[in-house]
Amino acid sequence: MQRRHIGRWLSQRQHFLLRREGAFRTLKFCSEVDCKNRKGKFAKGRKVTSLEWLPDGTSLLVATNDSRIRIFDVSSLTCVYKFKGHVNAQIMLKASYTTNGLGVVCGSELGRICFWRVSGPSGEVLDDSRTRLQQWKRVTNNSPEEFKGFGV
Repeated sequence: MQRRHIGRWLSQRQHFLLRREGAFRTLKFCSEVDCKNRKGKFAKGRKVTSLEWLPDGTSLLVATNDSRIRIFDVSSLTCVYKFKGHVNAQIMLKASYTTNGLGVVCGSELGRICFWRVSGPSGEVLDDSRTRLQQWKRVTNNSPEEFKGFGV
């Protein structure tokens, strides 16, 4: 069974009304983050193609049409990871955490599936509790592992 989420902004974008399976909920606007490059042709930002919360709620995965995937630390609203290496310029590709939250997977417009490991600045892989997230500086990873998609 697929769940439906229908929403709209109320009172000048301070509240969001969400309807899910017949029940209404109101979400209050707290803050916003920029998903754009500091310079270059995408400095004004590109459209967001997917959002995914880590199950423990500590970070948010954001994919955009500038061929970037970012992980934001929710407590500080800072970008702690930026992944590059796939092509996502025109279609709405979804990025996802792996089941254990220690990797990121996304398709590419070139017919590839890209995988990035989530690790700290010195390259160590995170423990399952992800307790070191708040202490990191932003890490940019330009080299995903790539796999050819079926039928390509």
